[in-house]
Amino acid sequence: MRFTRIQIARFGPLSGVDTGGDRSLPGLVVVHGPNEAGKSAFHRVVSALIYGLYPASRDKNPFTPWSGGDIEIRGNGVLASGEEWAIHRRLAGTPRGELVRGSAVEELGNRTLPFAAHVDLKLYEGVYGVTLGDMTGLAGSAWDAVRDQLVIGMGSRDLRAPRAVIAELRATANRLWRPNERGSSRHRALRDTLRELRERRQEAEAGDRELRDLTNEISRVERHLKTLRERRASAAEGLERLRELVPLRRRVDRLDELERRVGDPESLRGLPRDLMDRIPALTQAVSRSGDRLREVETERVGALAAEKRRIEDLHRELQALEAGRAHPPTGVRKWPLPLLVAGLMGLVAAWLRTDVLFLAGAPILSAILRAVPIAAIALGIWAAAQDRMRLADAAERARKWEAREQVLRDRVAESEASRSVSMRSLEEAFAPRLTGARELYEEDHRRLAEIESALRRAGGGSTSEGLERVEARLKDLEHLERLREELERDAGSLRELKERIDAAERTTEGWMRASDLLVRELPRLAKLDREVEETARQETRLRERIEQASREETVDLVEGRILDVEERMSEVEKERDRSFVLARLLEWAEDRFRSQHQPDLLLRAAGYLSSITAGRYGSILAGVGDGQRDLSLEAGHLPHPTPVADPLSTGLREQVYLAFRLAIVDHLDQGREPLPLLLDEVLVNWDPERRSRALRLLVEVSRTRQVFVFTCDPHIAAEVAAIGGREIPLPSPDGSKWVGPGG
Repeated sequence: MRFTRIQIARFGPLSGVDTGGDRSLPGLVVVHGPNEAGKSAFHRVVSALIYGLYPASRDKNPFTPWSGGDIEIRGNGVLASGEEWAIHRRLAGTPRGELVRGSAVEELGNRTLPFAAHVDLKLYEGVYGVTLGDMTGLAGSAWDAVRDQLVIGMGSRDLRAPRAVIAELRATANRLWRPNERGSSRHRALRDTLRELRERRQEAEAGDRELRDLTNEISRVERHLKTLRERRASAAEGLERLRELVPLRRRVDRLDELERRVGDPESLRGLPRDLMDRIPALTQAVSRSGDRLREVETERVGALAAEKRRIEDLHRELQALEAGRAHPPTGVRKWPLPLLVAGLMGLVAAWLRTDVLFLAGAPILSAILRAVPIAAIALGIWAAAQDRMRLADAAERARKWEAREQVLRDRVAESEASRSVSMRSLEEAFAPRLTGARELYEEDHRRLAEIESALRRAGGGSTSEGLERVEARLKDLEHLERLREELERDAGSLRELKERIDAAERTTEGWMRASDLLVRELPRLAKLDREVEETARQETRLRERIEQASREETVDLVEGRILDVEERMSEVEKERDRSFVLARLLEWAEDRFRSQHQPDLLLRAAGYLSSITAGRYGSILAGVGDGQRDLSLEAGHLPHPTPVADPLSTGLREQVYLAFRLAIVDHLDQGREPLPLLLDEVLVNWDPERRSRALRLLVEVSRTRQVFVFTCDPHIAAEVAAIGGREIPLPSPDGSKWVGPGG
């Protein structure tokens, strides 16, 4: 099979990759690009197109698209017969696959392409998908799968791998029986079971003896239990009436006694049951209601007095204002005018005298005589001005007094006019409160007086003695009502109960004798009850033991199981021997078959290696048995066969295993559809000459099998392109645009 076109819509880091619409892919293809360009992803795309998408969960698949969305890839191809096909795979919630062959469309799911079914995915990844790390050896699992295919490929395709069959046969033999008795085996388990069954046979024999003894014992217990139940029924029948009626009669007698002590219940009607506690409470209530009545009365009197005092205060204020107005202060002094006149006269006289004195040669005295009258005149003027100001202030105060007096007169008149209304309003406001307080006081006082009166009547004039008597009667009344209620609840109507008691009394010699009989017979009946109960429990235990013993294995049953186990042990021994012999025969046959056909594989690998090394190495040897996966080289310049390991160079070891893989895939695909070969960076450690020869060899291989070469080395990519390989460059991880072939 060969891919002619691969389209990667979304797969890991790759998206929008198309190898070309019209240009089909040839047999040799080189996929190249820098690191992280997606070469490993492209590698997985090829195997996924063939085998399906694994893991088959979008969340767990490591190649879930980095850009988001679902994995989606397509591939077109052609078979060796020329038949064209197309595959479309997608991984969303579940993997989907659609295979188109001609005009037929097949829902493939996640299954392998039918023309690639001869090689499973594990073998394909181990042998066909070669990476640089795989080049120096062949993994054990891959080599085991190759060994199986070497045998299966020569016969029917439905055969299982001989190695797996041999392992299963040996495991089966070990599970059945190990002669050294190590570990757990079927034979050992059966032997332990046989030993246990022999012990249980002894227990079964003892159980049979015990079962016979239990059967005899339960027959005796059943007879004894029947006798006890008959005696108990006879005793219970005679005492049934007494057991029921005697206690009820005692309770009825108690009710009659309480009724006699209570007397007439009507005389107690209306009295509280907690009389002893209620009298002090009523006394305190009377005291509190009286105090409340007095408080309301005091508050009313205080409110009326306050209103009266307010009006009297207005009258006193008005009287004080009128008294102040009757003697207003004038504030005018009488001396400033005479002083002013005297000053003027003195000034004239001084003027005259000072001239004489001045002429007489006394100017200082003349000046003094002039200054004194002037000062008197100034003082008079100042005093007159002060009097004028005082007169103005007095007039203003008089005007204010008149206004205030008018306001007070209005307030007094208004208060006098509304005095009767205010007093009446206060009386009306306090009337409900007084009435309520008075009624409460009178009600409490009345209730207390009624109780005290009733107590004095009951106590013959003594309240305390009456209180004690009434308290006792009330307690008896409460007890009477409670007992009557309990009796009617337990026995029904009290009247009907008394009728039953009267009827029983008429047919019985006397209630005292019946009570004595009940007292005497009840212990005997209780003893019979205990004996019946204990015997019934003994019967139950015996039946449970008999049932348990009957469920246990019998001697015959255990003997049958012993014979069965012995027979199975014999069969296990035979089956183990059969499995062991078959495993040895199959192993011998596989070794012979592989020894006959393996040289062809090694010769083919040696031919590939000779082409790569230009004839320097032309012989490859393999070990025997488990060592067969160890390859060795034989050459003229080597002293002896040399294992493909150190000290051979890495490049040479890679060349050996590449040649060996080419031979293996030729053998595996013989007669079937050749599958693509994927070589990822396998030539980086090779010198130019051997790399050139290897590329020419791959050209030859690509004529019958498509070869994909993956590399990040542009020189290797150029060499592959130079010999006719198709280049598929991948975009750089920096996000540069994808450039397809020829683009």
